[in-house]
Amino acid sequence: MLLGAALGVLVLGGVVAILSGRSVLELPELLLQRIGQSVASHDMSNMTRLYAWTAAWRAFQEAPVLGIGWGGFGFHYYLLAPAGGAGAHFGWPMANNLPLLVLAETGLVGALLWGWAAWPALRALLRPAKPGSRIAPEWWWDWGFAALCAGVLVQTLTFSQWNLPHLWLLAGISAALGRRIRSEPEGLV
Repeated sequence: MLLGAALGVLVLGGVVAILSGRSVLELPELLLQRIGQSVASHDMSNMTRLYAWTAAWRAFQEAPVLGIGWGGFGFHYYLLAPAGGAGAHFGWPMANNLPLLVLAETGLVGALLWGWAAWPALRALLRPAKPGSRIAPEWWWDWGFAALCAGVLVQTLTFSQWNLPHLWLLAGISAALGRRIRSEPEGLV
């Protein structure tokens, strides 16, 4: 399991290095630069994101159990955004963070339901192979899609475009994996 994870990180590092045109040794510095750019206060797009996160958190605090209602964030944004936040959005306000949006609009109940729906695909990351058993090819397939789903979830921490096809394809794959995993005998899961 540990060897597989290490191999996965190495392959991912190689792919990112090729796509970014940087050496593998430069990737940690590149990551730190990107994080710094994401929280820079002189960039209005970053401030928009921070204002939206603050408003989403305040919406969750107002209605922690059931939320303010699905699709309600844009209506509540201008009441909940910090000073300066009202001028930060052009058009309809977005939460720029899927977990915060789910908490704000559906509360803890909705967050638990979303987590329950995503868990079947993600649990392959945490499910070790049994000692002495052969690792079935299906396990690597499940693990690969679990890693993709986890990557998309990380992306949605700072992203606002929920209509991109890869998000919904992975959601469908997650549901299919969950159905297959649930239909296996308990000893195989």
